[in-house]
Amino acid sequence: MVWLRRMFWSCILISIMATLHARAEEKVWLSIGEFPPYFSSKLSHYGVFPHIVEEAFAVEHIQVEYIFLPWKRALRMAAEGDYDGTPGWVYSTERAQQFSYSDPVLNETKVFFHLKSLNFDWNGIEDLKPYKIGLTLGYFYGPTLAKAEERGDFLFERVSTDLLNMRKLAAGRIQLFVVNREVGLQIARSEMPAQDAANITYHPKPISVDAQHLLISKNIDPVRAQFLLDSFNRGLRKLRESGRYEALWKEDIGGPGP
Repeated sequence: MVWLRRMFWSCILISIMATLHARAEEKVWLSIGEFPPYFSSKLSHYGVFPHIVEEAFAVEHIQVEYIFLPWKRALRMAAEGDYDGTPGWVYSTERAQQFSYSDPVLNETKVFFHLKSLNFDWNGIEDLKPYKIGLTLGYFYGPTLAKAEERGDFLFERVSTDLLNMRKLAAGRIQLFVVNREVGLQIARSEMPAQDAANITYHPKPISVDAQHLLISKNIDPVRAQFLLDSFNRGLRKLRESGRYEALWKEDIGGPGP
């Protein structure tokens, strides 16, 4: 009887170890692109967003492999099921047909950057009429600015990159520049001459605040997709409850919270 009990408990132990090993070996493949300081191959943990995603999955014993691609390709290949998903997207009905959305990970806050010498304040869209405003090609800035741009009685100028807009702002060729708050600060710190950066600030009133999510493809195995989504949401909640979420933001970004 003793040997039977030993065999029974040995089998139980082997089963537990096998389960733990399988969980430890679980991996998720996510496609991402360059958008510092949120995403960058040059940053520690590839930026704050991948860092949060990595640790949320790690809490649930899942390892993350990131694949850097141009953003359009990253989205397309994840939609087709070549990768499990892609992080960093706001909700759209079009994307919801191809992806399941996680709980919100970060809030993207868009603001007006301007020179410190400009006495700028605004409460509504009509307050913007006196100013030449820089926008970036291909970006959507929310329904309010989209409608204003369509009207044609505001001074909007679109150029190819955020960096070019920031340079135009520093040179006085535009008075306002609409950009994600953290992205604008990153450009000023890393891409601009120190004197130009010192002359630039932003208005604290947000133009828009949009939740960003991890997207899990609907073209992978549905059981796996649900497992990954549930695991990530669980891990993200644990990060928030433990205070680790805020610590990651301060570690990677500093400044105002997400």
